[in-house]
Amino acid sequence: MQGCDAVGQPCDRGRQGDQAQYVLTSRREIPVMQQVQLLVDIGYKGYCSYEWEKRGIPISRIRKWRFREYAKVMTEYLKDAYAHRHIRHTC
Repeated sequence: MQGCDAVGQPCDRGRQGDQAQYVLTSRREIPVMQQVQLLVDIGYKGYCSYEWEKRGIPISRIRKWRFREYAKVMTEYLKDAYAHRHIRHTC
């Protein structure tokens, strides 16, 4: 699973106006926690990766704390998802 988090509408490359503002994973409109819960429920055993959307943001400004924040939030989401796992049975 690879994901990002944003507030607002994604921007189209050729369009001016409303643009998404990419935010830390715990400050979101995108339902990352629910996505994690669904992956746990179906028995997903793969990786979750982090990619910071750097539209116009120099790489030097992408701080280590963003990665630490992601790791902290995803750890909490995974613990919660496993605690509330809904086992899905297949026929």
